Formats: sequence, structure tokens, C-alpha cells
Amino acid sequence: TATSLEAVREYAAAMEALSNGRHADALKSFSNAVDVDPNFGLAYAGMAVASRNLQQQQNAEKYINLALQRIDRMTDREKYRTRGYSYSLRGNAQKCVEEYSTLVSLYPSDVAAHNNLARCHGMLRNIPKALEQARLAAAILPKRSLYRFNVSMYASYGSDFQTGEREAQALQQMDPNTRNGFTAL
Repeated sequence: TATSLEAVREYAAAMEALSNGRHADALKSFSNAVDVDPNFGLAYAGMAVASRNLQQQQNAEKYINLALQRIDRMTDREKYRTRGYSYSLRGNAQKCVEEYSTLVSLYPSDVAAHNNLARCHGMLRNIPKALEQARLAAAILPKRSLYRFNVSMYASYGSDFQTGEREAQALQQMDPNTRNGFTAL
């Protein structure tokens, strides 16, 4: 729903940075995208995600509100994603599960939706469902360290320490520079 290729390019760079744990870079690229297209609602939602990951809750709330103000300009898929993240950010785990469940039923290969649905289930302390969704995300993008980290953590939360350790070690081999492997282990 962006109005320029430059905004889409910045958004794509932001998503790549975000999925690789470079949250400050992601925030900068999302910000560049809205500088180019001030009505690019999904970029504001991305700014909310990056801000929260940088422990900037107040900014995350501000950006998700800006995204919601532009929801009428989004595709249905973008609407589910934005509302789902809004519910997650505000701690409404049940509504979060509803939005992301609908999203993954419509778009089963949406890796971010599976990952976020895992988080929502985790907020509800439904660790088996969280682990199931984390595994689906990791199956779609098996070399993405974030998804392997989540599988490790949810397995450990569910007292499957053998799987948690195995996934943490795989994560360390896949990306020796990430601190997530050590955290998971």
C-alpha cells in the first residue's frame, strides 16, 4: 500500500534489519519509508515493533497509533498484522491470538504471523501452542536465527530442555556472533 518504490525499498531494508535483530537500523529504515510516504501505515507499525524491541514502549505506542490511524489504507493482510501487533503491544493476548490466527489461516506461509502468534500464545502461557507456531516459523525460514531462538526458548519453557539445548547449539553454529544462542543455552 505504499505509494512509491523508494518507500517500499526502505521498508524491505527495515524488515531485513528487523529480522536480523538490528532494531536501530530497522527503525531508521522504517522512518525513511514514512518520510517518503507519510501514509504508509505498515511502516509505522514496523516503527512500533522496532521501538518496542529497543525498549522504547512510549514510542512503540505512538507509532502503533499512527499505523492504526492509517488502517483504512491497508490491505486486509496488513490490517490483521497491524491489529494483531497492537493487541500484543497492549497486552490483549486473546485478541492478539484471534488476529494472528486469522492471518495464518489466510496466509499459511506468513512467517512473521506465525512468529507473532507464538508470542501471543506465550503471553497466555499456552507454551505447546507457542512452540508449535515457533516451529512453523522456523520451518519456513530455517536459517533465520530469531525463529530458531524462539523454538529453543519455547521448548525450554515447556520443560523440553533437550530440545531447547539442541536448538540453542544449532543457533550458535548458525550464527556464532549472536548473543541469542548463549541466552537460549
